[in-house]
Amino acid sequence: MGGEWIESPKARAHWPGLDPVLMLGEMDIPARFPSEREKLAEEAAGWRSAAPAERLQAAFELSALCEALRASSPHRERQVALLEESELEERRRWLEVIERHGGKRRPPEPAR
Repeated sequence: MGGEWIESPKARAHWPGLDPVLMLGEMDIPARFPSEREKLAEEAAGWRSAAPAERLQAAFELSALCEALRASSPHRERQVALLEESELEERRRWLEVIERHGGKRRPPEPAR
């Protein structure tokens, strides 16, 4: 514990009966705050201990929240267009892989 001790007339005026000497610098706080790692470990333990139905419900709630955020976005149209482009590109690449590794027929492209 280190720091600098000072006399404080304000402390004496605001808190009568308390020692008016204040310490500036480091303090040993009796409370302990968890680190980010500890918070994540606790959250993961709670997730693992949840019943499968609770996990599924949480996943549905998260999905609904994401969809609500997407729906309220001012960039909704662009997001939908990017998603469609991404799905078409993924489909095209899978078809290439299938053809390259022995696929016989290529299914028709979906209508745009």
